[in-house]
Amino acid sequence: MADKDKKEKKGGAGKAVGGVAVGAAAMAAVFMFLRGGDLGIGKGKNDTNAGEKPQAAVTTTTQAAEPAVTEVKFVDVTIKEDKYVYNGGEYVLDELITELKKLTDGENVRINNDGGLADALDNLKKALDENGITYSDETAK
Repeated sequence: MADKDKKEKKGGAGKAVGGVAVGAAAMAAVFMFLRGGDLGIGKGKNDTNAGEKPQAAVTTTTQAAEPAVTEVKFVDVTIKEDKYVYNGGEYVLDELITELKKLTDGENVRINNDGGLADALDNLKKALDENGITYSDETAK
């Protein structure tokens, strides 16, 4: 009867070792599944795609978006002492504003300075604001 007890104990230990081995194999299978089956086994150093099927390239096309900013067109007005130079001629303020009112939409006035007086600049900005003419002051740069 003692021999029978010894055999049962040996068989129980063998079952435990077998259970651990099965558990380890199951964990390895889960690990391989999570890694996509790529453990690097059987691949050469430089051959990263060995044994894999080529994948199809995915091409997507998008429609080109319209530009968010439209091109700004400028006309230059240069202040020279107390006169305003525009389009090749010299103007007093009232004459200049009359000419600038003829601009099409989307054209802005770019103010430049060539020895102009500070009062002339202030008067020009005020007149442009009053007449709704957009401008960019380049004199401060």
